[in-house]
Amino acid sequence: MIRINNHSTKHFNLVTWTIDKTSNTGVKLISEDNKLSFSLYPNPSSKILNINISTEKKLNASFKIVSIDGKVIQEISNEIIIDGNYTKDIIIGNLTSGTYILVANLNGVNYSHLFVKE
Repeated sequence: MIRINNHSTKHFNLVTWTIDKTSNTGVKLISEDNKLSFSLYPNPSSKILNINISTEKKLNASFKIVSIDGKVIQEISNEIIIDGNYTKDIIIGNLTSGTYILVANLNGVNYSHLFVKE
């Protein structure tokens, strides 16, 4: 793990637990681990925002750009990320200057990252 404030990549470790109650053996507990990294660059940006996600497993993804006051500005949904590296360019030239939040929903879990539009 990294403990610095100016690091542009966010690292996550997801553990998904499944509890399967069977009539014969009682309870079966299954866990699945997925390490992923999520970064935006360049930040600040004036025209294009690049998303980079590294993952060990397949992810269903959707993205939202949200203004600081909570309004959804742009949505990108139904992306499938296969294990490995995923990159996507988002055109932000039409946004007014200011601070925005990119919310990435990866397999039902939301991750947010602030970015500045110059």
